[in-house]
Amino acid sequence: MRVLFLWCAAVLTQEDPLSKDIDEAIKRLASDKYTTSQDARTELIELGAPAVPALVKALQGERKKVVDLAKAREDLKKAELAKNADEIKKAKEEVDRLMKEPARPPQFRHMLCEILGAIRNPGKDGEALNVLTEALQDQDEYGTSVASAAAAALAWVGDRSAAPALLKALQDKRIDTDKPLKYECIRALGIFRHVEAVETLRKALEDKKTTAIDAQDEYAHTIAAAAAGALGRIRSKDAIEDLGKLLADPTTDPYSQHSLSWHAAVALERITGTSKGSLVGDEKDDREPTKPTEVRKTIDAWNAWYTTEFKNQKNAADTKKKVDEIAEAIKKYRADMKKLPASGNLVELQSAPPNTPDWKGPYYPPKDSKVDPKDPFKDAWGRPLLYKTPGIGTAGTDLDFDLFSWGADGRVWGGGVNADIYNHANWIPVLQQRNREKFDEAIKAIQQFKADQQRLPKILSELVTKPADAKKWEKPYLGVAKYDAVADAIQRFRADQERLPAALQDLKVKPPYAKKWDKPYIEDLNDAFDLPWMYKLSPDGKSYELSSNGIPRDAFGSVYAYTLTKDDFELVSYGADLAPGGTGIDEDLTNKPAPPKEEKKDEKKDEKKDGQK
Repeated sequence: MRVLFLWCAAVLTQEDPLSKDIDEAIKRLASDKYTTSQDARTELIELGAPAVPALVKALQGERKKVVDLAKAREDLKKAELAKNADEIKKAKEEVDRLMKEPARPPQFRHMLCEILGAIRNPGKDGEALNVLTEALQDQDEYGTSVASAAAAALAWVGDRSAAPALLKALQDKRIDTDKPLKYECIRALGIFRHVEAVETLRKALEDKKTTAIDAQDEYAHTIAAAAAGALGRIRSKDAIEDLGKLLADPTTDPYSQHSLSWHAAVALERITGTSKGSLVGDEKDDREPTKPTEVRKTIDAWNAWYTTEFKNQKNAADTKKKVDEIAEAIKKYRADMKKLPASGNLVELQSAPPNTPDWKGPYYPPKDSKVDPKDPFKDAWGRPLLYKTPGIGTAGTDLDFDLFSWGADGRVWGGGVNADIYNHANWIPVLQQRNREKFDEAIKAIQQFKADQQRLPKILSELVTKPADAKKWEKPYLGVAKYDAVADAIQRFRADQERLPAALQDLKVKPPYAKKWDKPYIEDLNDAFDLPWMYKLSPDGKSYELSSNGIPRDAFGSVYAYTLTKDDFELVSYGADLAPGGTGIDEDLTNKPAPPKEEKKDEKKDEKKDGQK
């Protein structure tokens, strides 16, 4: 009985084999023999989560030895500088004491970090995360720094709570002396989709150096490529412009063997959620080096998108913001000056006009603005903003002025990125009404032409320029008011000078033959299409012909689409966007509206009714 009791006690106090194996494996991990060390590494990874507490303890102990020795040496250095004998003695004793049991070589801490990462377990109360976070400060190296191994391990563990510490490490001014650490932090922040890292990652796009330890390192990572990947994972729209600038960059990332332009395209595909072709495969074909591969075509398509569509969209947004800011500055100017700046004179917002004691500017640009003070009144395309007062449809409002840009194409009206950008929307109903009136006028002109000439006009210019086969022609069918104004000026000139003008310019500038001249007979010598009238004096000087060289246009300056059928015609105005379709200001006008869509018969419903009958 006594023997049995002793045997049971021995069994109960026997050391747990798992704990024993973990401790022994950690000891072997520090072996100088590569095989022994690697076998221990493999075993600890296989043991998994149960090994985490011991690994954490080992890494903490090693880190404490390193930190304590560094502090003791720093204290000794300070004592020596102060020439304090007592402090020097005390510090030396502390250094000697710590050196009796020094930390193992950096290789040991490096491997502990790697193993914790491979196990991918944060440990009880996040103990593994905590010790790895502390190790982000460990600059000692074994090929790469212990800090870089800790950053990689945090990514493998996959706990997003580590992201702030990784971002802090990435923002440290010493980061550029440790490219592998920089790479691992960037990679981890991308894996964690850490939005707060975006600004730092955008700056990292400028770093085209690699993690190469030496010239033989063929699998190094380019920092900019890693940053592009991280920004793509985060889906950062703020980084689109930065990534767009890399789309023409041929710098090759050694690890992926792809250019930075490829990495930027992959990131943009993720951010925008759109594809412009395949990005799988090689960028070059050695067999046909001059022929672009499908991947290269896709990258070029992204570059074309960036340089046109994206830039124009961004320019439109930036211009709208600037227009609104200047509009507010104009309001402040008016509040002080009790008037608006004169049309086309935005410079009064920046510099005081003469004799204006109430001027309290500059009103624009603001002092802390990034706007170029030498030329602040341009849109994002580099063209001057247009300013008019009074504005279109703004009478009686606090926006009695127009401040606008003509958009990407630099031409009036247009749609999409080519649309005009205003400080208000009051012009929209005014222009819609004006376009409707002009359209109706053109329809009536065509109908009157048909009644007079017994045919429809072959081309719309026949409404303003007398055709050779005209049966009846008194004046243009369009732009009559302008025609009548010039015709009236000619008749008044004839009454005063007893002759017809030799040229239309004689109505505006006194000719040498004038007998009587008080003032010009007319100021505007252009037709309804802002083109000079065509004036032809008969050989005997007793009669004249006045005609327009214009082409009928809508209120947006676009030529009407005019189609002839056998006995009828169709006239279309495509609205402000100058393109088919659209609503609101972009709505098309036509004298031949589309027939209503036929309702589809519900056959099942009909069958049911028939069945009921």
